[in-house]
This record gives sequence, structure tokens and C-alpha cells, in this order.
Amino acid sequence: MANILVVDDNAKFRNSLAENFVEDGHSVDTASDPDSAKQLLAKKSYNLVITDNNMPDGNEGIALTEFITKTYPGTPVIMTTCNASSEVRLAFERAGGQACFDAVREYRRFSAAVRQTFATPKEGFAR
Repeated sequence: MANILVVDDNAKFRNSLAENFVEDGHSVDTASDPDSAKQLLAKKSYNLVITDNNMPDGNEGIALTEFITKTYPGTPVIMTTCNASSEVRLAFERAGGQACFDAVREYRRFSAAVRQTFATPKEGFAR
């Protein structure tokens, strides 16, 4: 079982992802914005963070990824977004993210990346 944090301003998508991971036996917390995610990260260690990029204030997912990789090294971040352009993917990789996927068109690849994250033992940042 892994501790997963899902960050997305779209409640339907966020809750759907969370439900799928809970059904697979994982512990899941959700946040609707980066500030809420940072509060959760300060209290608990996560084995994986999944974030949207396009939230109300812009490319917040990339900024959140950069914060996580600097503040909690070793915590993998996967991004799902409706705008997975090459520019967004490159910015996400530069921020230290693991993988970036189109939320709708690349769902199978996204699922495989999540499974791969747990196939290789990784520890979240210890607090």
C-alpha cells in the first residue's frame, strides 16, 4: 500500500482518481490547489504525488512539482493535464517531474507509469 496525494482543481477527476487508487488498496489524500497540497505534504510522507497543471492561477502544477522536488526529494510526481504540449512536458521534466500525460488521451500510459512507480521501491521524504 502506498500513500498518494492527488492534486486537481476538477473535483470530479480528482475524486475519480482517488477512488480508483483506494480500490487498489492505497491510502489517498486529495487537494484542490497547490496551497492545500503543500499543507498536506508538510504533515505526511507520500510515495507519489499526482498533479494537474492547469489550475485557476495558471501552470501551478509545474510550480508545485518544482516545490516538491526541492523540498521533498525522492517523492515522485506525475502530472496529468489537458494540455500536454511539448513545452509543458519539457517544463515539467525540468521541474523534476517523473512523467507528464494527457489526462484523457493517455490514461493507459498514465496507469502504467503509476504501476511502474510502485514496482520500483521508493521512499517518500521522511519527516
